[in-house]
Amino acid sequence: MIDNQRAKWKAKSTSGYWLYGSLEKIDGANVGAVWQRNNERQSALANIDEQTICLSTGVKDSDGHLIYENDFLTVWNPRGKVEHKSFVWFDNGRLAFRIRLSFVTMPFEDIVRQVEQNGWSMKVTGNRFDED
Repeated sequence: MIDNQRAKWKAKSTSGYWLYGSLEKIDGANVGAVWQRNNERQSALANIDEQTICLSTGVKDSDGHLIYENDFLTVWNPRGKVEHKSFVWFDNGRLAFRIRLSFVTMPFEDIVRQVEQNGWSMKVTGNRFDED
């Protein structure tokens, strides 16, 4: 079963809902082949907003939610102090996920390693397509 803990892609439907699953192009338009919304499996095709397509990083945050490109992350130390606020993006030139901390960019793996080594918490706190 496709679910939002294993889905390789997420995108917003043309109705504005986040959908998780796989992508297919039918008649020149991106549609979801299998999507899950609000823990309900929907096998019907869904029209999506191509601008909101996000690739999974394959890494989960501290709450067990899969992290996707265009997600905002907040990282806390064990005392609850915010260490980083960042934005995840896929650098096509490097074929790798990167994060942006203010005006500095670094490999996504570096922040994941820091979180693991220092006992920090890392949580998805939004997505750039939810800012509207």
